[in-house]
Amino acid sequence: MCCHSAATVQPTCSQLLNVSQCSLKLERWGQAAAYADKVLELDPSSTKALYRRGLARLELEELDEAKADLLRAVKAQPNSREIREAYERVKSMQAEAKTAEKAAFSGIFKPRQ
Repeated sequence: MCCHSAATVQPTCSQLLNVSQCSLKLERWGQAAAYADKVLELDPSSTKALYRRGLARLELEELDEAKADLLRAVKAQPNSREIREAYERVKSMQAEAKTAEKAAFSGIFKPRQ
């Protein structure tokens, strides 16, 4: 789990999560995801890290990755309204992207008249 020894001072999971949250507030999406990654290296089951990385990936439009993170977070904390809302948001964004993609490519294979 997250801890540090006296010989080498390393940031704790709590500190890394705080920096990730600050990065989200500052809209530094890549940095927020990177700090959440570090937490997940130390504690793979950290729901907060999954949630924060999911939010960052959502803003970076890495929708599949964001959905995977947020789904894991929802499964870990199904009663969290915040996490459920973020998961629904990513699903909605994926649906919108799919609709836009269909519209963009709808006329490509139609014969010209």
